[in-house]
Amino acid sequence: MKVLLAGILALGTFSAFAQNLTKAQIATLLQSKTTILEAVNPGMSKVVVTTSSVTLEDGAKCEFRQTAVESILKIEGEKMIVLSQQTFQPRMSEACTLAGIEAFEESVLFYEAKPSVAQDIQDLNESDMKSAAKMGEILTMSVNGTITNEDGTSTTQLLTIKYDLTRSSFKNMIFNQSSEFKIETTDMADIDVATVDLTDVVFCENNDGVTEDCVRGDFSDILF
Repeated sequence: MKVLLAGILALGTFSAFAQNLTKAQIATLLQSKTTILEAVNPGMSKVVVTTSSVTLEDGAKCEFRQTAVESILKIEGEKMIVLSQQTFQPRMSEACTLAGIEAFEESVLFYEAKPSVAQDIQDLNESDMKSAAKMGEILTMSVNGTITNEDGTSTTQLLTIKYDLTRSSFKNMIFNQSSEFKIETTDMADIDVATVDLTDVVFCENNDGVTEDCVRGDFSDILF
């Protein structure tokens, strides 16, 4: 379970069966599910779909949809090597066409920390959580978060984040929405790591959008 600091929307209407939680209660809940939340293995995969837009120089917006199939390829100590096979598709619109924004596909390798309930609880305690409720095994949180804009500035936004507590933290953030974007994650069957083609991929130290630490090449030997 990650991105606890990444903002939230209003929680919406919950039935009488929804259980409102404090930070302390959430921490206890996470600790009780440590085995599930921290479970990872090579091949574990998920599909992440992001719907958002790019603001152009004239102020117009080019809407897009990005789909990423993310798989754990290797676990090294407290870090994992993750492959993200990404497809970017801009909306068929005048704004996107005039800006020259085109569809593309890319395979990206990056390091990611292994799931840690202790780190989740630390992030939770440091977050500006407004409310939280649990219905069944779905935890919905409303949190003010800091979002980095395209120009490098930061703004505070309110997001809605939903977690499926029956899944590993690697893939249990099933919904994350603000007024400017929506991210939905679905489960996917494990892949056979031995069949992955890494002959032409981009390798980045982190999955933070900073391209200066990225290198393109053949990383087939990274699994050995």
